[in-house]
Amino acid sequence: MAVDLLESFTVQANLLAADVVVTTLAELSSSLTELLRPEAGASVAVSDELAGYLPELTSLAAGNGAKPDIAITFGRLLVAATGSVLLAETTWADRVLRCTAGHHVAVTPAESIVPTMADAAGPLRETISSGRRYATFVSGPSRTGDIEQVLSIGAHGPEKLTIVAVSGWKIPHD
Repeated sequence: MAVDLLESFTVQANLLAADVVVTTLAELSSSLTELLRPEAGASVAVSDELAGYLPELTSLAAGNGAKPDIAITFGRLLVAATGSVLLAETTWADRVLRCTAGHHVAVTPAESIVPTMADAAGPLRETISSGRRYATFVSGPSRTGDIEQVLSIGAHGPEKLTIVAVSGWKIPHD
């Protein structure tokens, strides 16, 4: 069933202009290196929370960490029906990181996928109860429209979103 959910998630995320990469924990570093290759020379930052879970990913960091071109952060949950990823950073710096980068890469355990937003309610309550008061469901890159109904991508956040679903990765609960 998880494979079907991941396929549904990918279809929905793609409809919202997000890219999805499915990989294993063993292949994560090489998958991210390959993902970043077209943007060689870009500054890359890895969130402190993700680095705490996967210290080997800090080797991907390069350039200006304060306002990077690419931010690689931790995603807590995937919602198949909407193609959304739940973000609930532990620090202000990690929260700002993903908002200021032009390309946000959310690395998320594939097994954290749920079918619907209703199914996400329990894990969301657990996340908030653990002390993370600012939780966001992100569906695609930042987009906004003005009064003339002109769509603008990246005006209030990243203009590109890539969600990396990692099979075989279990994180400790808070």
